[in-house]
Amino acid sequence: MENFSINLPANEKKEKPRKLNVVFTNNPNKLSIDIKTGTVYADKKFWNSLNEIQQRFVIAHELGHFKYYNETKADKFAAYLLLKSGYNPTQIVACINSTLSENSHARKNRIYNFLKTVKK
Repeated sequence: MENFSINLPANEKKEKPRKLNVVFTNNPNKLSIDIKTGTVYADKKFWNSLNEIQQRFVIAHELGHFKYYNETKADKFAAYLLLKSGYNPTQIVACINSTLSENSHARKNRIYNFLKTVKK
């Protein structure tokens, strides 16, 4: 497993880093982002337990934090990116159910309701 970087779109604010860097480490929080440096610290064991759509969701979620500084907006942004990438709402809901903790009912419901309103 190698660290990787994601180039950010040209319209991002200029004061932010131009790349989102993903570094694999031992992270008790599973994933976290340093917004100043644009570095996502991903727990190796957690990352390896995820399938492709789950990996895309968690990275998109961290990118949402980088962009919006808000948990709810980060969740919605991640769901929106998956939808725009060609995943259907059923796949996204299954991903959310398996990725977020069992105690995240309110977060899950906000994402479900958001998906009902989004047009592809």
